Amino acid sequence: MYSTKSAYTAQFADGQRSSFRSLIWKIWAPGKIKMFLWFLHQGKLWCNDRLQRRGWENGYFCPLCMRNLESSFHLFWECPISLKVWNHAAAWAGCQALNPAGWLSETTSTGCANRITAAAAPRYH
Repeated sequence: MYSTKSAYTAQFADGQRSSFRSLIWKIWAPGKIKMFLWFLHQGKLWCNDRLQRRGWENGYFCPLCMRNLESSFHLFWECPISLKVWNHAAAWAGCQALNPAGWLSETTSTGCANRITAAAAPRYH
């Protein structure tokens, strides 16, 4: 029988939780920033890849670099323009260069996530 409890149990049956998922809710940030990060983590941002899968009209290419299909992964981790932004944010926060592979461990162990989020949150409207 389906119930909210059975759905919750099925979702978290393995007992493993993503460290990034936990980090999203622990960092200091306004609620809308946390929700944005949650949607990013869940792959629910409306980028061109998602629009294309649904047959909706889209621009296909990343509007920043015009090289690849715009996806949330590309937009935040692969796009050369985004990587420059990450590197500037890392330098400002006194962190080593942020890269997709080491970002979680670097930001969690040094507190960079809170410093970067504190600086970025007022600029996000």
